[in-house]
Amino acid sequence: RYDCKLSGDDWASIAEDEFGWVRARYEADPESEESQSIKSFAAHAYAALSYLAYYEHSDGESAIKLMQQAIPIASHIYQDDYFSLLGDMYVVTGQKDKAIEAYQQAISIATGYDAESAQKYQQKLNSILGP
Repeated sequence: RYDCKLSGDDWASIAEDEFGWVRARYEADPESEESQSIKSFAAHAYAALSYLAYYEHSDGESAIKLMQQAIPIASHIYQDDYFSLLGDMYVVTGQKDKAIEAYQQAISIATGYDAESAQKYQQKLNSILGP
C-alpha cells in the first residue's frame, strides 16, 4: 500500500484501489517486460475486481467483463476456477447459454488435474441443465 501511495478507509475501497493500481500498470503496456513480470498478479487483480464489482456493487456486467479479462492471462491452475465463477455470474444475470459454456470450459480444464473440482463444476452445469 505504501509503495502504491493509495488511500482509503474500508477494505473494499482499499482493495479496489490496490488492484486497480496493478490493473493500470499491466494495461499501460501489456507486452512490456514489467507487465509480463506482473501478469499473474494482474490476472488475480482482475478476478478480485470482478468479485468486488459483483458482491460489493451488484454490478454483474462489470464483474463479467473483468473476469473475462482475468481468464486469458491467468495461470492454467486458476483458469478452471475463474471459468466457474464466470459461469456463476452468467447464471445470476440470466445468461444460461454462456453459463453452460463457462462451466464446460471449467470442467475441461480441471479434468486433467483436479477431478474433485471437475465434479463440482459438473454439478453446477447439471443444476442449470436440469433433468
